[in-house]
Amino acid sequence: MKRAEKVEAVHELEGDLRRATVAVLADYRGLTAGQMNRLRKAVREADGRCRVAKNT
Repeated sequence: MKRAEKVEAVHELEGDLRRATVAVLADYRGLTAGQMNRLRKAVREADGRCRVAKNT
């Protein structure tokens, strides 16, 4: 990811957090792909948004 893309990703995440009424931060290490997919699906069904932000 180029620097300009990183800056844009940070701006998008910042905007999402400003609009959010609730934010949940979690360490997802150790989850299987299936568990992560079920988590994302459950969040979508609750009209939420699931994002993974990496510190790169």
